[in-house]
Amino acid sequence: MKNRKSLKSKVTFVLMKMLILLIVFIIGYNFYTLNEANIKVAESNQKTLSSYCSNIETTLQTLLSRMTNFISNNTNFKLMTQKGSEVAAHVQSYEIMQDYNSLMDMYPLLSGCFIFSYPNTIFRSIYGDSISLDSKDELLWYFKDATADKKRLLEMVWQPLTLGERHYLYLISGYQNTYCIYVIDLGNLYFVQNNPETGGSGSRELIFYQEETIFTDSAIIRENSVDIRGGNGYYFSGSPQRYMVVEQAIANSKIRAAYLVEYRGVLGNLSYAQLSVFIVSLLTVLLIPYSYQQLKKVFFIPMDILMETMNEIKDGKIEARVDTNYTEVEFLEVINTFNSMIDQINQLKIDAFEQELNLRETQLQYYQIQIKPHFYINCLKSMYGMVVEEKYEDTKSAIIYLSNHLRYMLKNVSMIVSIGTELKYIQNYIALQRLSMAYRPDIKVDADPALMGLMIPAISILSFVENSVKHAVIKDNNLRIGIQINSKLIEEEKYLNIRITDNGAGFSQEQVVYLNNYLENPQTEQSIGIYNVIQRYLLYFGEDNVWFAFSNMGGANIDIFIKMMGGEIYEHSNR
Repeated sequence: MKNRKSLKSKVTFVLMKMLILLIVFIIGYNFYTLNEANIKVAESNQKTLSSYCSNIETTLQTLLSRMTNFISNNTNFKLMTQKGSEVAAHVQSYEIMQDYNSLMDMYPLLSGCFIFSYPNTIFRSIYGDSISLDSKDELLWYFKDATADKKRLLEMVWQPLTLGERHYLYLISGYQNTYCIYVIDLGNLYFVQNNPETGGSGSRELIFYQEETIFTDSAIIRENSVDIRGGNGYYFSGSPQRYMVVEQAIANSKIRAAYLVEYRGVLGNLSYAQLSVFIVSLLTVLLIPYSYQQLKKVFFIPMDILMETMNEIKDGKIEARVDTNYTEVEFLEVINTFNSMIDQINQLKIDAFEQELNLRETQLQYYQIQIKPHFYINCLKSMYGMVVEEKYEDTKSAIIYLSNHLRYMLKNVSMIVSIGTELKYIQNYIALQRLSMAYRPDIKVDADPALMGLMIPAISILSFVENSVKHAVIKDNNLRIGIQINSKLIEEEKYLNIRITDNGAGFSQEQVVYLNNYLENPQTEQSIGIYNVIQRYLLYFGEDNVWFAFSNMGGANIDIFIKMMGGEIYEHSNR
């Protein structure tokens, strides 16, 4: 059995060898030379800061100029300042989004762009990869509130914005209640250098702030209490580690930049304890290599292995474990505890995933079962009316259609079907309705044959067709229902688009607003069928991969957009 040794005893032994030399003190240093060295270091740091800020200022000025030109000369923007048709406004905003997309490709620093047209009730945005889904919602609602309350606007100057734990710079300008907004995530401006091999000495950070508000998540400030004072020149701050700080304002914005450089080697600015350590280090040159090798062997290497294993687990290699072949008691205990903890976490993740799958399956079954009885009741009522009116041939046909329907439902108990199967079922339903209605409904299907094999929740398109039959019939006029199924490219993402239309009275304006906010608004008794379809799509595909749009275009118009990956629908349950 290996002899287990305490890590403390090894570290103490190494440190004691170095402490022997602490009895020797060297006094004397040229303060003027040290002060001159400080000035030269400060000048070098100021040049580095100025160079970095210059690049930022150039980008900010260029984006400001492009916004001014966009507001003045972009035809689509000018058209959106006036009330136009819904289709025209949609096309104009889409073209603006394409311009924004090109702008963000050209300027990677740009994190988001917005176009708000109050005359047309258009609020669209595009974001970079650094903006999370929650941050997108926060930004959208903040700018909606800000543009609604014009007193809060400060146009044509980059100004800071803090939402939650995220900090941004934004530029806004508008004309006739139509606004253009650019957003930069200040996290993208973060700069840190803590590797001496990069040409510097010690850790460095570039932070951004406004008065007492610091926008950069700075480990240096948190751990060393560095005080950002504002102003010109340079100064020293921080404890236990001191830093040299130089500052500069960022042109065309309301923020400033401060460059923090770890301060080393200037004795006149060190405490007595730090000065003693520095002097002793000069006398222990011969001991340092040996001490370093000892520390590396007993501490650095095991810690590196532990960190490498943690990074592997972080990157998804959950089977990684730390080798327990160490003699140090403390490290052995830490490693055994760490490996055991990872095993428990993996088991908890498996249990949680299984529970989530069971919950989703239960929810899907609930929504599926909830909508099935409605159709059967309607069919029975219709056939009863045919018998009463002695329409026996129609009754026979209705029974055949209903039997086809029942056979279809009994075969497809998996709750998802192909689009082709759903359309066949809809045709059967319309044929059944044509037998019982005074004004027979017509249906026109325009579908891409290549998409017929894609899977969707069963009775979903049919639910909207049923809704049209119940609510869209106009007296003395035949109901016309249209179904279009194709793929579309929207903001460089490929979507399956299912569109259901009718020639009825359409939705009320209140219904359009209410239904288009389906994530925030609860279902009502009048909208339970629509909300059941929405919930089943959200559960199956995931909220990020499906989008419903309700509007009026000569009658009710429902668009369903489902994200496609490599020609297939992005299935939430398979992620």
